[in-house]
Amino acid sequence: MYMKKFLMLLLTAALLSPLGAAAATELTGEQLAFRPAVMNFLRSEGFVPKVDTRDESIEFKKEGERYWIYVEESSPFYVTLQREGYSIEADQAAKSKEIANRVNRTKKAAKVYVSEASVTFVVEMFAPSAESFEKVFYRTMEQVDAAHDQFTEEYTSTED
Repeated sequence: MYMKKFLMLLLTAALLSPLGAAAATELTGEQLAFRPAVMNFLRSEGFVPKVDTRDESIEFKKEGERYWIYVEESSPFYVTLQREGYSIEADQAAKSKEIANRVNRTKKAAKVYVSEASVTFVVEMFAPSAESFEKVFYRTMEQVDAAHDQFTEEYTSTED
């Protein structure tokens, strides 16, 4: 029963993401220069990035899953790669937090954040340039996907 709700709520997770709402909406000149460099890189790798005008993030899909790249600060840039997560109901928060804590203890860079309404998967880092971000992009994707997969596996294996 909970699994059906869990999977159905997946589609609305991006709208409830605490990180997406907190992202800066006014970018500096340096941040504005960083963004097209990353978008060009993503295009060259076969992705179709676009700017999410709600929060100025870069949105793209990989194998049907949505991801966002947030660029904040500069010198170095504070970059967050976020994978689409899950919406949850209040009665799922305690279980989700317990599983998130286990995932966070086992992953090197990816983190799972749980609020009363959603589960979010991210990797946060400092990057001195777009080129340095590009060098770790695929490793970053592996980490955020691994956190998502571990959370999902543990959540579904402990269904009531």
